[in-house]
Amino acid sequence: MMDAINSVLQARQAELDSRIQFAVAKKALDVMKTQGNAVVQLIEAAGRAGKAEGAGEHFDATG
Repeated sequence: MMDAINSVLQARQAELDSRIQFAVAKKALDVMKTQGNAVVQLIEAAGRAGKAEGAGEHFDATG
């Protein structure tokens, strides 16, 4: 009887562990996605800054 109870308890613990692992993995993926979006926005902003009106018209190579 105790073996059956222990088996059920172990199965429930394994299910809980699995749910926790998936939740942590999802959170990590969400953070990576947010960081990726921030990098894309930064690159897009840099591209827009490079296309600013008048940018690059005057270049002083003598310092």
